[in-house]
Amino acid sequence: MRLRLSALAWCACIALVIVLGACGGQRRDVAARELEQVAWWVEDLAHGKPRTATELVVADASGGMLRIARWAHGRDDQREEIPRAVARRRDRWPPLRALIAEGLVVSDTASGGLVLAPGTERHGQRAIAESLVAAENGERESIDLLVLSLGDADDGATVRYRAAVRAARLELDGR
Repeated sequence: MRLRLSALAWCACIALVIVLGACGGQRRDVAARELEQVAWWVEDLAHGKPRTATELVVADASGGMLRIARWAHGRDDQREEIPRAVARRRDRWPPLRALIAEGLVVSDTASGGLVLAPGTERHGQRAIAESLVAAENGERESIDLLVLSLGDADDGATVRYRAAVRAARLELDGR
């Protein structure tokens, strides 16, 4: 079941968070714990799990988290729309999952990205696997940079986000 908020409800949600944040001296930059939540939200969604942008709107959200939540909600105020980059990853996931299951693609534990498995050069699906892996890794990095930029993350939060997103990818890619 997909939860849909009207434009008025979405605006009310954002307004409430802004008001609550203003009362507590809202932070401009995103907290590391908020980025960890975003990392799992993006990865779950990209791996086909149902998630909604409203999960990112919390009472003590920083200004950075609110910007990320707005991006996550999409351009249309009438209905939630998955960010295009995340939607492309979600569409790419079924063939990638099949290539992982066949052992042609594996997770790179150091980066959280995907790589071609050793011996793939002799396989007929190498070109397809190579293309999917390149597109996926590029999209992962662009989403990471966008999230960190929207969140105005400091160095410590960036390190924690990168660790959280790597952990999420390693776990979800392995399924």
